[in-house]
Amino acid sequence: MLKVILVDDHPIFRSGLAFILNTFSDNVSIIGEYGNGAEFLNGIASDGVLPDLVIMDVQMPVMDAYGVLEEMKKRSIHTPVLIISMVQDEKGIVRMMTKGIRGFLPKDSDPELFVEAIHKITAGGVYFADSISGILEDAFPAAVPKDEPAVSSYTGTVPLSDKEQEFIRLACSEYTYKEIAEILNLSVKTIDGYRGVLFEKLNVKSRPGLVLFAVKNHIIEVD
Repeated sequence: MLKVILVDDHPIFRSGLAFILNTFSDNVSIIGEYGNGAEFLNGIASDGVLPDLVIMDVQMPVMDAYGVLEEMKKRSIHTPVLIISMVQDEKGIVRMMTKGIRGFLPKDSDPELFVEAIHKITAGGVYFADSISGILEDAFPAAVPKDEPAVSSYTGTVPLSDKEQEFIRLACSEYTYKEIAEILNLSVKTIDGYRGVLFEKLNVKSRPGLVLFAVKNHIIEVD
């Protein structure tokens, strides 16, 4: 049985997710439901049982998804996380991707996509809605070994200059493109040029897609 935990501050929504899971799959067991991130972390610490998948909202009282992801990293909890939320701002998505989420769906997604995302993530892959970054078919890469430096050696086959790699690392942060331009002492127009060239060179369509490329090719580290 696939052990799943639901973390969302709306009981009705959690009930809806549970209903979909029980309707579309006969091998899913919901082992916990929590109203915020702190309850979830306290619950798994108390029970000592980790799920196979955590399905979580972003905005919650007491502790939101960002706080949960940070704490999971500190505790070396590598359970896959699927985010289901109405929060779809690019900056927030990038921030969560760099913290290791394995999938993202808007709350208004069809139930079939929800089930598809679960199957793909629990099989070792990733699932991001088309509206977020385009579906990336490759499995999520293994975490960079902890003894690797934060700025790891690029392992991809597409030639990238040091400046391009630095731009990608900054693009994987919470900085806006304007802030990246200031950090690199370049004009916003030049940064826009970097972005366009890299999107074409790496065959990605968005900033989240750039983040996944960076993780896959060890330009940034994600535990």
